[in-house]
Amino acid sequence: MSTAVIEIKNDVAYGFLNQLERMNVLRVVSEQRIENINGQKLSKRIALHEKAIALLQQIISGKV
Repeated sequence: MSTAVIEIKNDVAYGFLNQLERMNVLRVVSEQRIENINGQKLSKRIALHEKAIALLQQIISGKV
């Protein structure tokens, strides 16, 4: 199984997710639980990931 982070834009989408959870297709995980994975907040993990991608792109393009 894999984990994906999504942004819910309206209540209809949240309703669909709840229906999929009831059908045992996926599991909705609370934001608090996601933030505590590996002891780091999700926002910090994403920021580090984005910095790593930017650095790799610079290395590949020879601008470092």
